[in-house]
Amino acid sequence: MFYCLDNDLLPQITHMGRNVTRPDWKHVQRACSDYVLYIVNDGKMFISENGREYVLERGDILLLEPDKSHTGFKEHFCDYYFIHFKPNVFTAFDCSEIKHIEKIITENRSEFYKCSTMSDELYKKTRLFIPKDIKIHDSNVLMELTTKADEAITSIYHMSQHCKLICSSKFIEMLAILSDYFSTERLNLRDDTVVKLSKKVEAVIELIHRDYSKKLTGEAISEKLNQNYDYLNRIFKKQIGITIFEYLNNIRIDKAKELLVRGNLKSSEIAESVGFCDEYRFCKVFKQKVGITPKKFSSLMT
Repeated sequence: MFYCLDNDLLPQITHMGRNVTRPDWKHVQRACSDYVLYIVNDGKMFISENGREYVLERGDILLLEPDKSHTGFKEHFCDYYFIHFKPNVFTAFDCSEIKHIEKIITENRSEFYKCSTMSDELYKKTRLFIPKDIKIHDSNVLMELTTKADEAITSIYHMSQHCKLICSSKFIEMLAILSDYFSTERLNLRDDTVVKLSKKVEAVIELIHRDYSKKLTGEAISEKLNQNYDYLNRIFKKQIGITIFEYLNNIRIDKAKELLVRGNLKSSEIAESVGFCDEYRFCKVFKQKVGITPKKFSSLMT
């Protein structure tokens, strides 16, 4: 099974914590009305859901569904995190829909790079998927997850007035980390060529984010990355959906928006600081992308 988060709903955490058990511990038998997410930090957990058995070890993550029978079937020491949350936030997909999910994952990446971070498009156009169970092999990813969980648990322990909101926000961060890890794993398993191409595309993206304010030509990009520019542009468009220079202009316009909101620079100064050769070119591209002039945008935002 796979689960897609509803972007319009805030996950409501019922109960969250960490349990370090005795050596003779065994999970209780119950049917819970919530989803329950387990993250095993150490030891082993032997648990079944409606008769299907799972043996969880360090790095294993399991999502138990509401109103199903959960039973421990063997005693063992276990150090694990648990998160109980209301069942209205996920849409479930069965395993037969994995190709459809992979297509959405690929489209998610493309939409992320095409959408402005200052708009609400990403809420509508990208979807967060997690699998029912997954093994986290990367110790850094596991540490990220447990750190977020510890921060949420600390807010409860200290009786923070807004501990529920803190727990929900940390949980969303954990789901995002899980979704990213799952997405990368799926693409790795599906086609190693895709991964190799993705690394080249990521190198282009990293270069653009670092040097967007500089004069970037096809020749300069080719020289910096030691790759043929036409080849890079072709695989970039295939994976992201737009050309390298379309993406560069998107980043420059986003950075310009941030500067316009601050309101302390002239249009010509902003054009220069984000990498446009002159103010005229900046205003032309800005209006093409945003639909209004930089001056109009500034007046609406300040």
